[in-house]
Amino acid sequence: MKKLDVVVCVSILLYLTISIESQSISSPDTPPMLALKASLGNPESLGWSDPDPCKWAHVSCYNNRVTDIQIGNQNLKGTLPQDLNNLTWLKKLDVMKNQLSGPLPILSELNSLQQVLIFSANGANVIGTIPNFLEANTFPGLKHLHLAFNNIQGPILLGFENTFLQSLWLNGQMSESKLNGSIAVLQNMTYLTKVWLHGNEFTGPMPDLSRLSNFNQLSLRDNNLMGIVPLSVVNHPKLAIVNLTNNYLQGPTPKFDTFKVAVDMNKGSNNFCLDEPGTPYDDRVNILLSILEPLGYPAIPTHAWKGNDPCPNIKRWSGIYCDQRNIIFVYMIYWGLSGTISPYFSKFLSLERLYLRNNSLTDTIPNGLTTLSKLKWLDVSHNNLSSKIPHFRPNVRVYTEGNPNIGK
Repeated sequence: MKKLDVVVCVSILLYLTISIESQSISSPDTPPMLALKASLGNPESLGWSDPDPCKWAHVSCYNNRVTDIQIGNQNLKGTLPQDLNNLTWLKKLDVMKNQLSGPLPILSELNSLQQVLIFSANGANVIGTIPNFLEANTFPGLKHLHLAFNNIQGPILLGFENTFLQSLWLNGQMSESKLNGSIAVLQNMTYLTKVWLHGNEFTGPMPDLSRLSNFNQLSLRDNNLMGIVPLSVVNHPKLAIVNLTNNYLQGPTPKFDTFKVAVDMNKGSNNFCLDEPGTPYDDRVNILLSILEPLGYPAIPTHAWKGNDPCPNIKRWSGIYCDQRNIIFVYMIYWGLSGTISPYFSKFLSLERLYLRNNSLTDTIPNGLTTLSKLKWLDVSHNNLSSKIPHFRPNVRVYTEGNPNIGK
């Protein structure tokens, strides 16, 4: 009997010890969560007083590991600590509509992360560029990236192509240079449904979005976009909202189906030929815009060329000289041009002089220019042209010096 009593006592003691120890084991995510709490200034409003972060409000766990942090709309201040990178089970991070500051932490270890929502209409003060760790090879499951109304600058990452992102909100950056550069990467982000890039400094043409089969919202207003609005956008069957006001878009005013699409495209807020949507535009304008396309729609002509007549009586288009309605001189010296010389120059049958020197043009001189019967002067000096010089008539002066690879 005494032996049995001893065994029972030992068993009870062992059970109590295991029970107490199991209760004392906290989540391995406790240190990074405490670092987050400290970096936010230990806000009392969150009620994070329990030693176990899995018992905190706005925090969800699975198997004692933190999977969700949803602290949006809490009027929080402070920064996001680098320690968040240790929350390797984290799937959702929502800190939108707060007053955060500083750069985004590197979260390259969070392979489970699906949603990053850093958004604030009041200004979150998150600074820096879009981090490389948000690219497809790091977060293949990322579906919603909301970084609007911060102080982020620089380009959209090329690594975003072929991601599974469905919504991309980068609008309203408050940094000095804002987000900028090309938006061509969008054409390869085929899962996108909502794209909000308004209120930035994006440049270049709008991309072909025909591969984005489900996209329905496109907000690009208040940028520096150029060129012609692609038909793949105008005629997209799923498009419901499009905002294009305040850019430098050219060509015909696009005619959207306003019974299906809510359109923000104020008259006079772009450089369209005519205000009436769908109205055909002048052939000369069509040719000039075709010339700009392989040049990436450079800033000088894109900002200056507006309307449906490149040879008006009052003020001619920059770089264009006319005789009545015929374009006779094209002067594009020191325009920062890069790309190729368009064969469409040969469409101007009255062209006498073509000046393209001191740019960064590449490839060859189009053979079509030799067909211009009135051409007298071609100056393509100081570029990066290559290959052989086409055979022009003897009375045409051709200047090619300063092109190291010309004639090779």
